[in-house]
Amino acid sequence: MAASMSTLEGILKEAYLGVITSQLNNEITLWQRFSKGEATMDATGKYGIMPVKLGRNTGVGARGAAGTLPTAGNQVLDKLVINYKFVYGSFGFDGPALAAAKKGTGAFATVADVEMTGLKDDVLKYANMVGFLGGQYIGLVIEKSNQVAHDYSGRWKDITVGGGETVSFVRLDTFAVIGTQALSAISATEITTGVAIDTSAITPGVPVAVKIHCLNAANAFIANEPTGMLGNLVQVDHFGLSRAVGANATLISNYRTMAGGDVYAALDLDDMQLAMDTIEDISGKSVDFIDMNTIQRGSYTALLQGTSAGNLFVNVKEKGAADGGVAASGLAFNGVAFTPSSDCPKGTLFFGNKASWKRVELRAAGFDEDFGPMLTRVVDKDAAVGYFKAYYELVCTQPNANSLLTGVLFG
Repeated sequence: MAASMSTLEGILKEAYLGVITSQLNNEITLWQRFSKGEATMDATGKYGIMPVKLGRNTGVGARGAAGTLPTAGNQVLDKLVINYKFVYGSFGFDGPALAAAKKGTGAFATVADVEMTGLKDDVLKYANMVGFLGGQYIGLVIEKSNQVAHDYSGRWKDITVGGGETVSFVRLDTFAVIGTQALSAISATEITTGVAIDTSAITPGVPVAVKIHCLNAANAFIANEPTGMLGNLVQVDHFGLSRAVGANATLISNYRTMAGGDVYAALDLDDMQLAMDTIEDISGKSVDFIDMNTIQRGSYTALLQGTSAGNLFVNVKEKGAADGGVAASGLAFNGVAFTPSSDCPKGTLFFGNKASWKRVELRAAGFDEDFGPMLTRVVDKDAAVGYFKAYYELVCTQPNANSLLTGVLFG
């Protein structure tokens, strides 16, 4: 019998064609937004201090010709105290793997590149996710009721339940903690506690922030994550300044559930317009970004169908073709393009002003060569390791220039 691929299988080398094709979503749009020069602040020292203006001089007013002049006032100033957070990724090889890789021409460079490129993608993807929902504040409760299960929009996939985790519900009309109970279950649409938490008395249309306290080692990292956009807008303590029970009202963002209700509802233009108008009314700033989960673009395109489509006009003759779909950046509201992200929580839209956000960096993201070579020996092991790391914190310098609109129906 003539030799064949089958009979020669034992001595034939495997040949890999082309580069490795990743099957993963490595989108990092939020991380890239805060990587731009104007959004990044270099920092030094043990922690960062950022001055903020919270109030005007009250010594202003009209008087009659012989009237008493206004009593002298002052600008109301304070400071945000920013403690840096530390994000790491690690890769490594044992001695035999290194030896085998170096035997082939260029093989070690290829193996190292695969591991290093992959690690960078993984760390930045993680940083993109915690940019939305990091630092313990993991989502928003929509439902107003006195029960154990509540409608929820937020983080859930990487949270381990069953190791003693508890959650606190924070009402965003007063910033009072209304209940801390054991976490029993969490899904894309619902969060369940061991004992009922009563949210029924909260102002209609105002969501509830959820803070997780992780006693399980599998979740312990959450407490050390950089503060995400959600945390910046809902945490009771905003980098040393309290928002509780009306304190520092100028540091409070704008919150709304769809149609002022307490269940998931279809997206509508009125709620979106109100979220945008409230920002401009309170802060004087204009909205220049709207973040939504990638699959929720359908919630918005649904508004442009049926009778609403009568408000649209497309001259097919001028365009040369008709296209019934929407590209990734093809949706906008009031001239502001949507930024779709797979890491943005399903059911929640973020409206904001880019200038009100800063990534305060003690060390920019990159591979660790701070102590010498990128690969270092593992003590008492035939192995070497390398690290990718970033020291930073995400800070909202003007929370009232941002809005959260939640309870948007999806799926």
